Amino acid sequence: MEGGGKRLLSSVIKTCRSSALELAPLDPLTEVTPRPLTADERRVLDLLLSGTFVGADELRQQAAQAMVTGRCDCGCPTVDLSVPQDAPPAPVIGPTAPVEVRVTPVGGEPVGDVLPFVKAGRLSSLEYVYYTDSPPQQWPPADRMTVVAGPPRLRKRAEPGWSAHETPASPKHP
Repeated sequence: MEGGGKRLLSSVIKTCRSSALELAPLDPLTEVTPRPLTADERRVLDLLLSGTFVGADELRQQAAQAMVTGRCDCGCPTVDLSVPQDAPPAPVIGPTAPVEVRVTPVGGEPVGDVLPFVKAGRLSSLEYVYYTDSPPQQWPPADRMTVVAGPPRLRKRAEPGWSAHETPASPKHP
């Protein structure tokens, strides 16, 4: 990799891994030696994939073997994932699976989201999208997470008032 293990991906809305959305500045990512998911990463991913949606069975099979291969440099808990090539691909077009977790705010902070990104039918990252100037340092506790089925709202680019540079609740990311 160029840049001493760092690579650059683009995103429309300033998030770590929203690589299918392409208008915001590039964010640095750091590769890590592949490792199993932590208990918190596993808890969040299992919650995301607990529902019934197209591709859920295949994504759950992939998640059972998923390894973390990268992390975000901003300090948020977002991670890149890798799954074995022999794992069954999910019939998910992407860039995200049709599910997300809504993070209930604490105090005056805005809502957050957790998205499972999919590339070529395979889990590729677990992203914590935040809407404040400071990134969250860890995954939210279970009592603050609610699974929301259907296409993530970040994909609704055609809604009235949507702008790639400024949305009503633009996620923040350095």
